[in-house]
Amino acid sequence: MATTVILDCDNACGIPGCDVDDALTLAYLLGRDDITLAGVTCVYGNTGVTRVHRQTAKLLSRANATDIPLVAGAARAGDQGTAAARFLARTVAERPGQIVILATGPLTNIAAAAAYDPDFFKNVRAIHCMGGYFGAQHVGFRAAGELNLSADAAASRTVLDSGATVSLFVTEVCKQLSFRWRDFLLLRGLDRMFARHLLSWLILYGIGRGIGRFYMWDVLPALLITHPEAFGSVVVGSDVDSRALQAGQVVLRQTTGTVRAPQTLRDAKRLRRDIAAAWRTALPARPGRKRPPKQLAIMTR
Repeated sequence: MATTVILDCDNACGIPGCDVDDALTLAYLLGRDDITLAGVTCVYGNTGVTRVHRQTAKLLSRANATDIPLVAGAARAGDQGTAAARFLARTVAERPGQIVILATGPLTNIAAAAAYDPDFFKNVRAIHCMGGYFGAQHVGFRAAGELNLSADAAASRTVLDSGATVSLFVTEVCKQLSFRWRDFLLLRGLDRMFARHLLSWLILYGIGRGIGRFYMWDVLPALLITHPEAFGSVVVGSDVDSRALQAGQVVLRQTTGTVRAPQTLRDAKRLRRDIAAAWRTALPARPGRKRPPKQLAIMTR
């Protein structure tokens, strides 16, 4: 039976210099027959919320998925009363215990939905969110700044201390799933423009961080639905330290509670294959494109 999901994201894929991982997650969800996507809500983060909405609409159009509701939300920390907050609250209330929310940007929309409907956290089946870290982290030769939980620390604490079932994917586990140069072999048959975005991001990681791979941060929350067996040890806790959260650090002061943070990931090779297969299903190469882009042909020989 398919799991019903709402994706709350700050997708900026297609904007030069901006992350691609929200788009990777959306394409993955669209390509899975065990996922029913009930809607996509937009939040500020990687770029402004208006641009997030525009770029996400383009991706849904390219995937022939314009029937999926796309709703704009918070433009800044603390925004409430947005269309996204109302959509989240109403959709979850209509299907109590059925909706899993994947939050891959700041948690402002999620906290705002709870402000709109006090029963929101009781009605939601689960919340899977990407953000935070337990210890200091580096990506390549640069420190890894935290951009999700710290962007709206008050909203993050509201969600993490809500009593809802929350799975939190911190930097430590996200760095266990990367996309490398050799993985372009998996992209044969994929939409050319989407493949070009991945190539550009890989090049930027190499230039900016000195490594030949990038991490698929936002895909991890979706994998817990489709591949729960891939996750190993888990940290469980509650009562998050609000001061640490302002810098994106996750300090759980209680060792029991409803926040679960997976720590290990198994069989990344198989996961990469499955992820790429879903991308190809959602965004197949368009007719008339018999050859891959020249730059991809060079990389895959």
